[in-house]
Amino acid sequence: MNRWRESENIMRKKLLIVLAAFMCFALTPVAALAGEVALDISEGSIVINRNNYTVGGGGQVNYPSGTVFVIFGVTDQNTITVSSSVTANITLGNRIGRKPVNVDVSGPEKCAFDIERGATVNLTLFVATENKLKSGGTHAGLHVPAGAAINIIDEGELEATGGFGGAGIGGSSGEAAGKITIGKGIARDPAIEATGGGGGAGIGGGAGGASGNITINNYRTVATGGPDGGAGIGNGSGGAGGVITINKGMTEAVGGGSGGIGIDGATVNIRDGTVTASSAVGGQALRAGRLNMASRYSYLASTTNPPDPNDTWKNWPGDRVPLKADPAFKYVEIAAGSGSEGIESLDESGGGGGGCDAGAGGFILLAAFFMFVHQQKKSKTPDR
Repeated sequence: MNRWRESENIMRKKLLIVLAAFMCFALTPVAALAGEVALDISEGSIVINRNNYTVGGGGQVNYPSGTVFVIFGVTDQNTITVSSSVTANITLGNRIGRKPVNVDVSGPEKCAFDIERGATVNLTLFVATENKLKSGGTHAGLHVPAGAAINIIDEGELEATGGFGGAGIGGSSGEAAGKITIGKGIARDPAIEATGGGGGAGIGGGAGGASGNITINNYRTVATGGPDGGAGIGNGSGGAGGVITINKGMTEAVGGGSGGIGIDGATVNIRDGTVTASSAVGGQALRAGRLNMASRYSYLASTTNPPDPNDTWKNWPGDRVPLKADPAFKYVEIAAGSGSEGIESLDESGGGGGGCDAGAGGFILLAAFFMFVHQQKKSKTPDR
């Protein structure tokens, strides 16, 4: 009997060790497992190259694949650059004290955050941080030229402002934008605020540049074109082309100055959410070579901005052609209904759910741990 109990205790101890190790794994943040590097922008310009990075022009520091660069701090001189052919994981805002990033290099006419052609950035906005990027010269606030890509995720806030002719997020003056994806976070007021300079779009092309490929998923986004006719979302002044897709969330696009268009692209897809597009004198609310709408939606179209109080909402089925082509409309508000055909093909695989929250999983394992210890103590109590 004692030998059997001794064997049982050994087995319980082994299980306890496995359980403790598993619990530690569950309670460890994913970013910590991948490896984080905290960088203060006030200490110098940050350049992320393939396999190494530099700060302030200092020596190269190697980093392993999967590293997350956590950038924070305030500067009016230093910048962030991701070199060509690099895929970088970057978080703006530090969890310790929730310190945001505030880069304003409009004075020295630099680019606040430059993603070079051929590079890809997975950009996380740390929760409850208000991050700001402001460029000077003819640079975009957050530079994403043709051939570059950015995926903006999580729950913080970002304000990006372009220099003269530069987009808030997208191309610098004379450049088309690359691939811009915004989403997977929760709606804040606003989460993303992008403002172009000169003829640059809020989000999209610089002056004379096309919009690139823009996708907005479940975010509160406000985009304002530059005062020389940049679109809120889409082409810079004089630019043409691009694909704009709005899958969810609340999106507001304001054309800048005289002739600015709210939303301007070769193809515009509105699948769900609330979309407001407006323009100033000489512009129009929405211009699209092809407009694909959700099968259920209502809209308010007005020849004035703000809309005339006598204008009324209309429901589909109706005539959607004026929405995309009639320059008389200065204000269009669209409420696309969920459950419509327009979102059937939407990929929601990365939007949360389907996984176990580490904090909740850790709590469950912690409870199991104490229950197991309690059972072990009971097993050591002599039989009466």
